[in-house]
Amino acid sequence: MLVISNFYPPARIGGYEQECAGVVDHLRKQHDVTVLTSRDGARRAPAERHVQRLLPFDSARKVDSLRAPLAALSAARTTRRLMSAFDPEVIFVWNGTRIPQAAIRIAASSGRPVAFRVCEHWFGRMYRSDLFMRHLFPGDAGMRRLWAGLIRLVNRHTLLRLDVARPSPASISWVTDTLRRTTPVPPAVDPVFEQTLHWGVDQPATSERSLAPDPLFAYAGKLIPQKGPDLAISALATLARRHDIRARLRLIGGEDPRYGRELRELVRRLGLESQVEFLGELERAPLRRALDDVHAVIVPSRWQEPAGLVPVESAALGIPVVAARSGGIPELLHEGEHALFFDIDDVEACADALAETIANPAETTARAERARAHAARFTHSSYHAATNEFLIQAIRAHAESARSRTPAIASTE
Repeated sequence: MLVISNFYPPARIGGYEQECAGVVDHLRKQHDVTVLTSRDGARRAPAERHVQRLLPFDSARKVDSLRAPLAALSAARTTRRLMSAFDPEVIFVWNGTRIPQAAIRIAASSGRPVAFRVCEHWFGRMYRSDLFMRHLFPGDAGMRRLWAGLIRLVNRHTLLRLDVARPSPASISWVTDTLRRTTPVPPAVDPVFEQTLHWGVDQPATSERSLAPDPLFAYAGKLIPQKGPDLAISALATLARRHDIRARLRLIGGEDPRYGRELRELVRRLGLESQVEFLGELERAPLRRALDDVHAVIVPSRWQEPAGLVPVESAALGIPVVAARSGGIPELLHEGEHALFFDIDDVEACADALAETIANPAETTARAERARAHAARFTHSSYHAATNEFLIQAIRAHAESARSRTPAIASTE
């Protein structure tokens, strides 16, 4: 099996990457698996025989657009060589952002069974968001049209010859039904089998939580604008103004330096210096200790989260959840039954939900217990078993699709 993904631990350890690595570790118990990923962080990562960190990486600089033809050629050469040497029976594509998607197109056009694991919106923009392949579509004008002409000349190279118009059969594993509804399947993909598979989360042993004597909330995740930690800070001030509840907030996660400065300025401006802690990025054990006494975890995402891990992981720990109605989160935890929700960017509604968790502790505890029981369904073992079955079905669907596409040979008898 060949797995293609943009990032792979330990170079990157986001939710998508960790899920990919967990699935790969599971599959390697019974299968020969090779991972093809980007060079990003390759120097920091240990050498692993099954991980090939060879694909060029888009660093989001202007020069990357000029380098796109060379990057596409490099990715094409690497992918073709690896498939020739490894000869995979199935190709499993994960996240394709910031790598030359020529690698994905070559794999998808190889005639082998192809499956996608889709956990983010990138899939709907596949090929059209690629620095090289987007110019193979019609519509460029002006100077971009001249550049597109050069791109098409490069695409005549025997390593490339990428056809973005011809659909290739593939199976798709969606992380949530919400993402499945809101993300279009690219025209170059002909779905032969689709399934929604929720991922698994750690299932910690049940234990009694000792709450802080005064209201205490936590935010866990990257400190970046789309995750909305600034809303959590503002909700703390609104909670005091609207409900006369003075609470504390722990911000846990690595931060973008510029945005981190903006968050600290917001804290200073609201006079919350003694109430807000920045704990930085924590390993699993200290993270759980930092969450053990909080009254609720706030998930204030302002983008459409395909399937946030933090709400379900918090529920599995027995921690009440207050979250934005963002993307697939209400699909994973049901409103009122497992969590309290507020509209995206609605600071006052967030503060009201936080006040509810403090004012009605018995109902908050009952809701958290229901959420914990619900989260127990999201196990790694069940997810891995479902992924095994999905790949089997993907191979069968590819074979059936190939038979249906093969013209029947007329009998001469």
